[in-house]
Amino acid sequence: MILSTRARSLALALLLGFASLAVALPEPIAAASSSASDRVILGETNTIRGSKARSIEVSVPTDATVSWTVHANPDLVVDGAGVFPGVVLAADTPRRYGPLLIAGRAPADALCSGADCPDTEYVVSTMEVSPTQPPAYIIPRGDYILYLLAYGSPVSVTLTLHGLAGTTEIEPFGPAHLASHLMNPRLAIPAQAAYWDGRFRDMETPGLVFVWSAIVSSYVLNDHMEHCFYSEAPPPPTAHLPTCRGADWSNSFGWTKVDTTSLRHEMTTLAYPVSGEGAGVGYWHVATNPVERTTAFALWLTFA
Repeated sequence: MILSTRARSLALALLLGFASLAVALPEPIAAASSSASDRVILGETNTIRGSKARSIEVSVPTDATVSWTVHANPDLVVDGAGVFPGVVLAADTPRRYGPLLIAGRAPADALCSGADCPDTEYVVSTMEVSPTQPPAYIIPRGDYILYLLAYGSPVSVTLTLHGLAGTTEIEPFGPAHLASHLMNPRLAIPAQAAYWDGRFRDMETPGLVFVWSAIVSSYVLNDHMEHCFYSEAPPPPTAHLPTCRGADWSNSFGWTKVDTTSLRHEMTTLAYPVSGEGAGVGYWHVATNPVERTTAFALWLTFA
């Protein structure tokens, strides 16, 4: 993938729609060397605990699989508070380019209210999908860094990796820096029913930015969602049309659905900012009819 000088600062790693996946990864970088004895060997059942964002070196001894189910994933159990408590399993390379798995729980109250709220435990990945039924992500044998996503209160994540043996109890202790924002899209251009919010974080070391958004509505006609990425603070919405003008890179999705039942559409996007730069993100939703709810959150994780 050839990127312009401006676009290179935010390289695409993942595009995930509600039922579709498209991946474009940078060229792989040789794995960092490390003594095998320093690593935790992952097993079939892995429980990761802690109260702060931390990391630990781990190894997958042979190819393993994890369910690719987005909602109510049978291989993931998350307990704890925060915007997105969970784990990230990233290839142990200088910029973590390579196989990547993000597993966590999105905030249910951002989607709906009441007893009918869906399970919001998620697994998304850049890994290959097996041809088996049901499909599963294939986690290649190799060395990884495991990051715990925690926000100051206890978090417990149990991740099942099929094809491995044994049980592990892990409390990561290495460095990691995590920031998350539950965004508050507001009506920025009333004449176009365009909702917007933008946030920015400094990132002094390489890392990733993960953005998740969802719309709940009972009637959708030619709606449009877009995630925007910047190496500086996003400009105010008055400087925009309802699109990511001036962004380093963006991901968009449009759809049509006419129904009398509630529709929830979601989109996630992942980008890798370069070292020493900040990362700004924005979220647009252009609605053609009133929506029950439009929401998003952004997660910044830097690799110390």
